[in-house]
Amino acid sequence: MLLYELANLLRVAGDERRISPREAAEAYADFDAFQIPVVRGDAWLTEALSLGIAHRINVFDAIFVLVGMRFDATVASDDERLVRVGQALGSAVVRLADYR
Repeated sequence: MLLYELANLLRVAGDERRISPREAAEAYADFDAFQIPVVRGDAWLTEALSLGIAHRINVFDAIFVLVGMRFDATVASDDERLVRVGQALGSAVVRLADYR
C-alpha cells in the first residue's frame, strides 16, 4: 500500500498546485530509485498516477479504470466521477445501480 499512498499523495499535491504533474512523476521516480525493498503488487502505479493527475481522480480509482481497460472487465461504482472518467477513457465502468 505504500506505493499507492505515495502516488495518491503526489496526485493530491498536484491538484493543490503545490507541485506540477512533471514534478509528481519525477518525485515518484526518485522514490523508486531508492530501491527500498517493498512487495510490488502492481506495475500500473505510474500510469495510475498519470490518469489521476489528468482526470483529477484518486490513484485508487484510476487503478479500477485501468483494470476495466486492461481486462475488458466491467467495473461497477457509485462514484459518478469515476464512472464518467472511466467511460470517457473507454473502460467498462458502470453505475452500481445499473449493474446486472
